[in-house]
Amino acid sequence: MSAYTTAGGFTMYWDDTIIFGLTTVALVIAFMVGWVGFVIRDHLRKDKRKK
Repeated sequence: MSAYTTAGGFTMYWDDTIIFGLTTVALVIAFMVGWVGFVIRDHLRKDKRKK
C-alpha cells in the first residue's frame, strides 16, 4: 500500500490529492482571469483604433 497513515490519522495520499486538486483549480482560475482580461483589453483597444 503506497499511502501511509500519519499521526493525525490522515493518509498522505489524500493530502497530496487535495493539494494537487487545489493547485490545479488555482491555475485554471488564474488562466481564465488572464484570458478574460486579455479579451477585454483587446476589445477596448480595437474600439480606440476605429476612431
